[in-house]
Amino acid sequence: MIIVSAPPPKRRGFATTWLPWIVFGGLLIFLFMLVNAGMEDERSKLPGETADFLGAAIRANGFNCPIAQRSYPQPEDAFGKVSKITCSNGIDYRFTWLAANSGYRVQPWR
Repeated sequence: MIIVSAPPPKRRGFATTWLPWIVFGGLLIFLFMLVNAGMEDERSKLPGETADFLGAAIRANGFNCPIAQRSYPQPEDAFGKVSKITCSNGIDYRFTWLAANSGYRVQPWR
């Protein structure tokens, strides 16, 4: 009777077992962050009518805003919903929609 035995399995080290998966995961996270950063710019752009309204509302309060370009939602405050509005001249404003649809409030962003 002939007995054939296989050699014991080789133990794989950390570098050959887990390192490729860690690198792959890091690459996926990097790609997700890259794509998400590009989408953030697209989401913050204002459509034409909204940009016109916000620019006019800011100018009506005595501030200089040729064209409202971007809107970034912020956490609500005691007065209502807040957005950070960026104008084409690079100045940012705090635009607050007052509670119960009673109007809006504009302040320079600090």
